Amino acid sequence: MDENETELVRLLYTRIGMVMEDASIIAIGLGAPSSTFDPDKIAELRKSVSALSALMDAAKSIPK
Repeated sequence: MDENETELVRLLYTRIGMVMEDASIIAIGLGAPSSTFDPDKIAELRKSVSALSALMDAAKSIPK
C-alpha cells in the first residue's frame, strides 16, 4: 500500500469513528427509559449504520 492509500484508509477509519460516535448518542437515547422510539431518530440511526457499512467496505477494498 502506498502513502496515499495508507492515508485514505486512515481517513476512512477516522470517519467510521466519527459516525459511530454520533450514532451512539442516538442509540443511547432510543434505549432510554423515556424513549418514544422517534421514527426520525430510528431512520437517522439506520442511515448511520448504512454509512458505517459502506465506509468499512471502502476501507477493505483498498489493496494492502
